Amino acid sequence: MRILLISATLMLVAVMFMAAQADSHTGAGSGDTAVKALIDNRCTSCHGAGRIERAQFDREEWERTVDRMIGHGTSLSRAERDNIVEYLSR
Repeated sequence: MRILLISATLMLVAVMFMAAQADSHTGAGSGDTAVKALIDNRCTSCHGAGRIERAQFDREEWERTVDRMIGHGTSLSRAERDNIVEYLSR
């Protein structure tokens, strides 16, 4: 359980870092802000943002990763899952 918590925290921190970079390059809108907040609340409780930022996954890899985290107990609706995958695979 501790490893899962650490992993989720690392993932969220990485996503936050990637989101900050994406904002500067794409002019992120309010939808991106909501997805970043979702990632911050659901992913970085177990994964650091650095881990998520360093992951250079394509869409399929993010789908598998997020689905695996859901299997480990992360609570996400289908829409939340899809939004996170879309955001991370940019």
